[in-house]
Amino acid sequence: MTPSPLHQTPRTPLPRTNWNFPKAASPLLGLVLFVLFVLSVSGCAGESVSVYVTPGANLRAKRTVAIMPLANLTTHPSAGQIISDLLYTELRTVQSFRLLENTEVWNRMAGKDQDIEDAALTQRARQLGQDLLVDAVLFGAVTEFRYKRGLDEEPAVGITLRLMDVASGQVLWVATISRVGGCDLFCKDSLSRSAQTICRQMAADIEAAIRKEPTAAPPAKETAAPRPQSSGSTPINGGPGASVAGKPLAN
Repeated sequence: MTPSPLHQTPRTPLPRTNWNFPKAASPLLGLVLFVLFVLSVSGCAGESVSVYVTPGANLRAKRTVAIMPLANLTTHPSAGQIISDLLYTELRTVQSFRLLENTEVWNRMAGKDQDIEDAALTQRARQLGQDLLVDAVLFGAVTEFRYKRGLDEEPAVGITLRLMDVASGQVLWVATISRVGGCDLFCKDSLSRSAQTICRQMAADIEAAIRKEPTAAPPAKETAAPRPQSSGSTPINGGPGASVAGKPLAN
């Protein structure tokens, strides 16, 4: 016999668990998570930039420029040539530059390994510029070109570059840029993309230096001419023959 619904045993409700959070816990937790997210995003990309323009340097003159093979200070066997080619591509936008073809530069140095290694030296870069019959040379070194290992591999690229006037030997412009990481937390740059970003920035820095009014070189210090001593004045050392108002001093 089926019991009547009126006589069924009532079900005992399950006990409720009261989670007693402090009232300020939820906003504080959200703030902490937000700060950690921002730090993780900003930590994905780091950049260090140093640019120097020589006072009084004339960057506005039209110049035929050769990009020297960059010294490779990294473990990557082709880092110098890769960066040189990227620089050539980006510097073609600089209107005051007439770039010598990279292939012509390398062909002139074919079989001269010592010239390629010494091209980062100031005097040697100038000599190579004279041999290539150019007005200026860009030379320098690749200081870093690798993936940094850690929680996640990040590209790391570092370049130092100088622009030198061949005729005078004056270094007109110097820049050092290093970059680690990608664009943000959800975007990872490749090694070549990071290198291209730096080369594009260097081209923009040169263009900005050309458009900027030249800074005057500091004036040379003038040396005051010694005043001539009038006859009858007292010599500084007060030696023999010294006189005051035309009267000889007693010895």
